[in-house]
Amino acid sequence: VFAIRHAERDPSVTRESPLSEDGEEQALEVGRKLVGPDEFTYTHTDFVRTYKTCLNIATGRGQATFPNDTNDIFTESWFISNDSLYKEYSSQQNNSRVVIASWSYNGEFADAFYDYNEKNAEMVKMLAGDYATASRVRIVCSHDNFLVPLAVYLTNKAVDIKLFERNVWLNYLAGVAIITNDAGAQRFYAVKGLNSGVR
Repeated sequence: VFAIRHAERDPSVTRESPLSEDGEEQALEVGRKLVGPDEFTYTHTDFVRTYKTCLNIATGRGQATFPNDTNDIFTESWFISNDSLYKEYSSQQNNSRVVIASWSYNGEFADAFYDYNEKNAEMVKMLAGDYATASRVRIVCSHDNFLVPLAVYLTNKAVDIKLFERNVWLNYLAGVAIITNDAGAQRFYAVKGLNSGVR
């Protein structure tokens, strides 16, 4: 399972914001690098940019069909227990990303979130799914504020996306890979993605 951020988007940030022309090509190029006989399945949030990222990856792979579904559980709201407090902290910091990163690395603003370890572990189980019935490869396309806690958790804080210290953030098409073998053992890797994405 590859859980990744969408490709480069237009400057607007609504649900209807499309990918930029570069973003369309970026997702196609990822698909071209993932060619093979297996048909991938795709899950995306209910945003144009995540849907189009998945569609372009499938197109780049040359898939004859596009088996996909929409699931908004893969958003930052998965981690947030108190939405009004989260919005208050985000307003105080002038940036929700600082709040997400500070919580992920240092446990700050914890009263706005569920338990960090429990929610991440639960999400890993959801993403990996039932190995026996799952397709061999699945792409889950989501957003930066969802993927940052997950990447920090799965790499044991080895990834450097500490926006609260310097201007670094999760690149476009970056995220994590969850690899499950026939015995059910799992390995986790950070997926670097592009060299852009700090916005």
